Amino acid sequence: MLDLPVPAVRRFTVVRAERHPGRLDDYAALRLRAFVDEQHLFEADDHDGHDGAPLTRVLVALSETGHVIGGVRLHPVDVATGWWRGSRLVCSGAGGPARGLVGALLVREACAQALDAGAAHFDAHVQVRYRHFFERLGWDDVRAVQVARTEHRHMVWPIPTAGPPAPSSPTPGTEGRTP
Repeated sequence: MLDLPVPAVRRFTVVRAERHPGRLDDYAALRLRAFVDEQHLFEADDHDGHDGAPLTRVLVALSETGHVIGGVRLHPVDVATGWWRGSRLVCSGAGGPARGLVGALLVREACAQALDAGAAHFDAHVQVRYRHFFERLGWDDVRAVQVARTEHRHMVWPIPTAGPPAPSSPTPGTEGRTP
């Protein structure tokens, strides 16, 4: 159960939650605790149309004892253009000092999963307090956005390419970027 104390995390792994029975429920419980109970971003729950959608992928970090200590989901915004978004990144306080490492690994794995899904553009709406965390992971801060009545930052992960885009074809997500 998620309510049991978990010792400080020394090692952890990231897996696709939908491939491991019960892991989606554990991730949902972490989200409920963080986004509803603690941060009050949502009133009753934070579920939306992306939860359970066929193309949505959920990644969870498991402690060495098998507890879910974090998670993130990614889903298409527009399949035709290859636009994907990461969302609902959450890490348990049970991760202790490794919490930032867990979050970083989840973000990096979400980027890898987006590439695997064929993403041409990958972005996220990030709480302002985590903007620098994402910037340290190589994400670009594009602009302010509102999510659940709270200021967030629209962040874009610059998808690696074989070379720079041709001058006549702007990189997705860079339109309107402020210097």
